[in-house]
Amino acid sequence: MKKLGGSLGAFLASVGAYDQSVIMNTPDEKTAVAQIVVELRKAQVRLQRAATQLHAIKPPAEVRSDHDALTKGVTEYATELGSVIALVRSGNLAALGTIASLKGVTDMQRASQAITRKGYAIL
Repeated sequence: MKKLGGSLGAFLASVGAYDQSVIMNTPDEKTAVAQIVVELRKAQVRLQRAATQLHAIKPPAEVRSDHDALTKGVTEYATELGSVIALVRSGNLAALGTIASLKGVTDMQRASQAITRKGYAIL
C-alpha cells in the first residue's frame, strides 16, 4: 500500500500542477483544453490501474474495511474524472476546480486517514 499510494499521489499532484501551467502559459485556449484533456485521461488510467492493484492487495484485518473504502474511492475518482474531462473538453476550465471536492477524492482521503490513524503508512 505504501508504494502505490506514493506513486499515485505524486502523479496526481503533477497533473494538477501541469494543468495550471498549461492554463497560464498557453495562449490558445483550444490547445490548452486539448493538453489538459490528455493529462486528465492519463490520470484516469492511472487511477484505474491503481484500483486494480489495490483490489489485489490483501490488507491486514485491522484495516480491511478502510482498504476497501480506499479502493472504492479510487474507483469512484476514476469514474468521476470522466465528467470533468467532458466539461473541460467543452471549454469549461472551471471544472478543474471541482476535482478536489469529488466524492471519490474525499472518500480516498477519509480512508487514507483511517488507515494512517491505525498505524499504517500510505506515502
